[in-house]
Formats: sequence, C-alpha cells, structure tokens
Amino acid sequence: VVAADDEDLNNLADPSTKESSTDELIVLNDKHFESMTDEELDLLVDNLLVRFVESLAETCTTEAELRKELDAPGLSGFALLHFASLYGLNSLVPLLLSRGASPNVIT
Repeated sequence: VVAADDEDLNNLADPSTKESSTDELIVLNDKHFESMTDEELDLLVDNLLVRFVESLAETCTTEAELRKELDAPGLSGFALLHFASLYGLNSLVPLLLSRGASPNVIT
C-alpha cells in the first residue's frame, strides 16, 4: 500500500527536504514515482484526495459550506464526487457521500 498513512507519504518525500508534519508541504521525490506501478500511483492519488477532503472538512465552518465546496465543479467541469466515480477512486466516493456531497449535482 502506498501512502496509506502519513508515515508512508513521508517516506516518498525528498530526503533533502526537512521532516514534514501533516500541516506542512511535502516535496515528493520524482525517483519514487518512476519506480511506481500504475496501481500504486492510482492509490497514491486516491489517498491524497482523501486527505484533501478530510482537511477541507476540518476547515469549513458549516456543513453547508462544506457541501458547497464538495459540489463545486472543478476545472474539468466535474464535481469531486463525479470525478472520483469516473476515475474509480474507490475510497473517496463513500467519504464524499458521508460528508454531504450530492450525487445529483449537475456537472
């Protein structure tokens, strides 16, 4: 499992950067990506998006604000739930639904 938790994500960090906490920017090492399989890269993206949604949930002050953020279309025109469904980000879909993302939003 790639980046299943903060420790795994930090293991992908460039060793020339300082040790990072979850509140700091992590610089990832390109050499790790070159050796990763497509499945590992997909899992990494999935895990990073889960962390993003959890961080977003912590920073939004109301449930309505969170739903608005989750249902807003991105640059591709898709809401995050639709993007996650389209690209098979399996752990993200139930998380988004549990956080209030609407499956009926039009994108």
